[in-house]
Amino acid sequence: MLHPQRLAALTLLLNLLGFAAACPAAEYYVAPTGSDGAPGSLAAPFGSLARAQQAAAPGDTVWIRGGEYNFVAGQGASQNAVLFNKSGAPRQRINYWAYPGETPVFDFSQYLPTERIRGFSVQADYLHFRGLELRGVQQTITNVNESWAIRVEGSGGDFNIFERLNLHHNEGPGLFIVNGGNNLVLNTDSHHNYDPDRGGENADGFGSHSNDDGNVFIGNRAWENSDDGYDFINSEGRVELIDSWAWRNGYIPDTNTPAGNGAGIKAGGFLLDSSRFPDPEDVPTNLVQGSVAFDNRVQGFYANHHPGGIDWVNNTAFDNPRGFDLLNDVDVENWPADHYLRNNIAYANGTNLANANQDLIDDEANTWNLRMAISPADFLSLDPTGVDGPRQPDGSLPEIDFLRLAPGSRLIDAGEDAGLDFYGLAPDLGAFESGSPGDFNNDGLVDAADYTVWRDNLGTVFGLSDYQVWLANYGAGADGASGAAPEPTAAAVLLVAAACCGRRATLRRRK
Repeated sequence: MLHPQRLAALTLLLNLLGFAAACPAAEYYVAPTGSDGAPGSLAAPFGSLARAQQAAAPGDTVWIRGGEYNFVAGQGASQNAVLFNKSGAPRQRINYWAYPGETPVFDFSQYLPTERIRGFSVQADYLHFRGLELRGVQQTITNVNESWAIRVEGSGGDFNIFERLNLHHNEGPGLFIVNGGNNLVLNTDSHHNYDPDRGGENADGFGSHSNDDGNVFIGNRAWENSDDGYDFINSEGRVELIDSWAWRNGYIPDTNTPAGNGAGIKAGGFLLDSSRFPDPEDVPTNLVQGSVAFDNRVQGFYANHHPGGIDWVNNTAFDNPRGFDLLNDVDVENWPADHYLRNNIAYANGTNLANANQDLIDDEANTWNLRMAISPADFLSLDPTGVDGPRQPDGSLPEIDFLRLAPGSRLIDAGEDAGLDFYGLAPDLGAFESGSPGDFNNDGLVDAADYTVWRDNLGTVFGLSDYQVWLANYGAGADGASGAAPEPTAAAVLLVAAACCGRRATLRRRK
């Protein structure tokens, strides 16, 4: 589940995106057995999303019934199987949501115009897609690149939400943002995508290549894609990837046959021609935070010649040939790759930190800095079973032991404050923070021993709000017992009040 501060940030983002919309003005229904001549009611649903879009206005919700929607077309058909070009409005989205408890499946395997096909072409603003499955988009032209399951493009493409989608077995990327900003991709899976005509070189799980800022990916999974899990190349707008996973990218799906580039998370870059780079002050500082990359063919986390820095905070790279690859070999004097790296774990990779220019990067409190001897005993599990399993009821990632820190690991509380909330004396290393509110000594209980840790660290790590958290939780440990909390002295309260100001750092913002 999301860390509390990350959850608060997500709530704020959803509000900024207009997620907290007014009550829908109307509700329409679509079903595989419906008819576009029907009124679009629950009893008499429409038969297509195109008809539902025609009827819907800002604030409305289109409920999509479960079952298969099979698209069949040949030469002369539009490149867009479904075109969304009607926008909602701030706080009045048009929602395209799966009917509760059902899964609508959009199958494009028989949609075969001689075009670069889009399953969904999104050319509108303030839309919200939730709970849909898209599969089988085909690559019908052999002299150009991939097709796309969802492509955000055109003159719109702003302030949309793509939530709890399952994008798979497409002959190109699952979701690709080529234009538009301030889009949120939330709790979505993109996997087994492969473009056979190009040898797998362009089928990413997710891509954001827009000139606009504000595209954010949270809680997503990308696996068994023939190119990269996530690819932010040529994006002149800042992109953020948070609490997301990537594994086994760079192969023909479900084989060990090499295909595309093979990065789990390709976090930037503008190819190899500096004449095409943005001005140094305009290079985006992308963020990769709280994410996991393992068993990818080449890199877990890859800077991809990015002509500037990327913020890499609290990530875990495991069992990749290169864990963190900070390659930047094009005009470094004018475009220095001054990466910021904090609290990352790189373990059991062929090379944990590759192509790093130590004169440029700012890296502290990562496993390669601390020179700790890491072993399997530091983790609850190194078995990835369950990473592709069912999500939690709220759509968040599965709660499994894989790569979470074991009690007693020296990686717990070994990090530096980088602007995220944490439990204990300091942040843990890696993507998963252990502990719970008030458990300052990370022993799984909230008891008098935590007060001692709090008291002995006045003016360093803890503030008055930390004590209040402990006070509210004291005794609420695993056994459900309760106890009387020691009252702080007046002097202690004054010391804490003075110390807590400025206690939290924030991620640096350069340029």
